[in-house]
Amino acid sequence: SVLAMGLAWDVTDGVNIDLDASAVCLDSRLNLVDLIYFKNLRSADGSIHHSGDEREGDEVGDDEKIIVALNAVNPRVEHIVFVINSYSEQELDDVAMASCHLFDPIKRIDLATYTLTNNASLDKHTAVLLADLYRDASTRDWMMRILSVPSQGKTARRCIGHIADYLKAVPPSTAAIPPNPDVVMTEMPVAVALEQDISFAPDDEEVVVATAM
Repeated sequence: SVLAMGLAWDVTDGVNIDLDASAVCLDSRLNLVDLIYFKNLRSADGSIHHSGDEREGDEVGDDEKIIVALNAVNPRVEHIVFVINSYSEQELDDVAMASCHLFDPIKRIDLATYTLTNNASLDKHTAVLLADLYRDASTRDWMMRILSVPSQGKTARRCIGHIADYLKAVPPSTAAIPPNPDVVMTEMPVAVALEQDISFAPDDEEVVVATAM
């Protein structure tokens, strides 16, 4: 019904590090529809909210969060790609206690966790394309797949070309099957169906869950 991405890190070697979480919204032609990041904290349709820029990594818990109300997303948006960038341009694998997770903020259940610190694949990289939320071509249900693609750039805008190129080269599988909801996953599957309608209350960031009667 609602999905969130949380990012956390710590001061490294006495230096304040500035990591940023962003959501890149693309249409069916992989053109940019919206970009939610530290200078644009809410999507134009109001469905995606960013908690704001944290520049020092000294908050308790997640330093930055992005929350997506799936049923309120602009119908033009086919992909929402979560991106992590090192605005201060430190290599991501060198940042202390750096990790992120994709989770259900209502049930407070993690769907996937990802460690950036000491991650060899991120050596010499200042960005990572973390995950792709996309609409299934036939059912139009929201699906999610982990990308885990190293990239470069101190801002998400600098990664948009790489995102589009990657999604063209490696499109979502048409054979993705939603997992059994009663099975607890220890690793993120290629795709997960996201169900239940949700919306944000007007003029408020409280999440409202709507269930069928």
